[in-house]
Parts: sequence; C-alpha cells; structure tokens
Amino acid sequence: IQKFASAVTAAQWDHITLQGREGPIKISLLDLFAPEDVLRCSRAIDAARSPEDLRILS
Repeated sequence: IQKFASAVTAAQWDHITLQGREGPIKISLLDLFAPEDVLRCSRAIDAARSPEDLRILS
C-alpha cells in the first residue's frame, strides 16, 4: 500500500485493489499463509516499478 499509495482504490482484509493503466488490479491476500507465497509476493512488490508490474499477482 505504501509503495503505490496513490494507486490504491481499495484496501480490505482479503484484498488490495490498485488502479493500473489498463484497469483495476485486484491482489488477493486470502492465500498468503505459506512462507514461500509471502516471499514471492514480497519480491514482486519490491521489484515493481509501477502498479502495472503487479498484475502477475492478480
């Protein structure tokens, strides 16, 4: 949320929605329990230069 705060359109306990160039990007938080899934998501966010780069998580 902090990295792309201006693009956040919704932040709920189960998902985050960002506004991308080609429409909304909804990232589910429901299945982020396994350490490898959390790490994959964290790495994708760290590497992202824009919300559009996070489409791989939606």
